[in-house]
Amino acid sequence: MGLQPTVYLSEGTINHGWIVRDEQMENSRILVIGPPLGEVILQSAESSGYLDKNKFVKAQDVTKTLKGKGVPAIQFFDSGVISTNSLTFAWGIEAVAEGQPLSKFWSGMTEEKKLAVTVQIGRIMGQYQSIAEVEGLSNKNNASEWYLERLNGLLTDAINLKIFSQQEAINIFDIFKKIMAKAQPSNYMGLIHGDLFQPNVFVKEIEN
Repeated sequence: MGLQPTVYLSEGTINHGWIVRDEQMENSRILVIGPPLGEVILQSAESSGYLDKNKFVKAQDVTKTLKGKGVPAIQFFDSGVISTNSLTFAWGIEAVAEGQPLSKFWSGMTEEKKLAVTVQIGRIMGQYQSIAEVEGLSNKNNASEWYLERLNGLLTDAINLKIFSQQEAINIFDIFKKIMAKAQPSNYMGLIHGDLFQPNVFVKEIEN
């Protein structure tokens, strides 16, 4: 890629990230690398998001759609998958987020300011959920089928990893089927943020 890493960012997270530069860049960017996927084969890898080899390709499609609708989101410049004989991993090049993590300010904010910021985040998440179509992403199942298929993959992996016995997994799946039958979740498709916590929310300015 011709990129020179300058600062390592992601100590202790499932992804690895570096601030990178090259001679053609006016601004620094971030190189993100997903975890190696050749070590354990998981049935739930794609639907989990974290372990999907195409996750940054999908993220690029999603953030492009969000930008086109004026919704705040970090933009990806490029993305892809690298595969060798022994492992596979996702990679992406994204913009450096503007501002600072909300966690840096939260403890010193007044209750009124916390409420105001929380309401603003809620409005942005509402914009996410209002976007039903994203280029490159689709779901052919109804909502209940999607949840059941997702759980089946997770439970299969849990059995293989010896987290649950087969009977424990069957019991969990039976209970969940009953919940789905009663809940009847809406089939409306929309975007959600799977990691919405303070270090992932960047703010430009917090006024006292």
